[in-house]
Amino acid sequence: MGWELKKLGDLCEVVAGQSPEGKFYNNDGVGLPFYQGKKEFGTKYVAEPKTWTEKVTKKAESGDILMSVRAPVGPINFSTQNICIGRGLAAIKPLDDLSKDFLFYFLLSKQDEIKGNEGAVFASINKRQIEQLDIPYVALPEQKRIVAILDQAFASIEKARSNAEQNLKNARELFDSFLNATCNNQHSWPVMQIGDVCNLFQGIAINKKTKHLLVEKSSLPLLRIKDLKNNCEEQYVREEGYPVNSRVFKDDILYTRTGSLGLVFKGRSGVLHNNSFKVVPNESIDKNYLFWWLQHPSFKDSIFQLAFKAAQPDITHAIFKIQKIGIPPLSYQYNAVQAIEKQKQITDRLFSAYEKKLAALNELKKSILQKAFSGELTQSKKTATKITKEIAKKTTEGIPA
Repeated sequence: MGWELKKLGDLCEVVAGQSPEGKFYNNDGVGLPFYQGKKEFGTKYVAEPKTWTEKVTKKAESGDILMSVRAPVGPINFSTQNICIGRGLAAIKPLDDLSKDFLFYFLLSKQDEIKGNEGAVFASINKRQIEQLDIPYVALPEQKRIVAILDQAFASIEKARSNAEQNLKNARELFDSFLNATCNNQHSWPVMQIGDVCNLFQGIAINKKTKHLLVEKSSLPLLRIKDLKNNCEEQYVREEGYPVNSRVFKDDILYTRTGSLGLVFKGRSGVLHNNSFKVVPNESIDKNYLFWWLQHPSFKDSIFQLAFKAAQPDITHAIFKIQKIGIPPLSYQYNAVQAIEKQKQITDRLFSAYEKKLAALNELKKSILQKAFSGELTQSKKTATKITKEIAKKTTEGIPA
């Protein structure tokens, strides 16, 4: 028998989740584990439970596929034991002539297509809509053969992905180590407090109600942390009336003090927001050297220890100013900057290569799934072997030495 198009409800039982009402939850392991939505999903299996309930409303069993049915719609995981499921989940239980792994891979292939009801507070999908999903069906032995091919392919992709992520981590750690070695006070340089060699200037606070100083468009973008991180412009400050010290230019060093702590930027022009401050060194410190020094791990560890002692983590002016900095000769600073920026270029090339690799692996997974459920893996054993060889090649190519 060849491929047929069937409705999911003809091949599965779908159970819509329902949260117990009242005080039936506990963190003591009493009753069944309770799961509510995607935030409790792992890569393929649900995470370890954190909440239990003695009142079981709707139940999923070990091996059932759990689908997130609202905010977001579509993500899937396997249940690893008998659990109670809340309104954010549905349990999909394949009948005898449908492989649960075949179904899992199919639903994985449709993540971009499974849509919920739009227009509500959040998108959602109901039991009936899940049952009406079309699924290409083939006899059980062929399902198992396809699953075996996909298992092998995905294992190879996962290994390549894990290697790429580890290499990304190694590249980051190597650069941090280089930065630490270059910026640490290894030569008994004179040690000063940052406040003695730098001035700090606070960004402006925008009134949430009146939005004072903001205009629709001007030559002065407001530089919030999100604008600095995303290299974007969304809000603008009028060209007069703002505190002069909040004005920044492309060679100024910007340091985030709350929210995303301790990020360092330069190369932006505009008016700085209150969540950051401008760091202006005196003539004993080169701006480019200070830019890198503020990012070296030892300094970050030291200042974070103080900042995170507060209930609301914050790098205040006082905390920043008391940090110690070794002041090397300017000739050392200039040479250090050249060496750091050369190492950064090498690191950036590695980052780019591995990030492209990770993106390519994600696309490869989508391509393989598309092939699987369009019938390409069933044409012949020769075709399937060719595809598996292609997968093996693509998981290793493009990796920097």
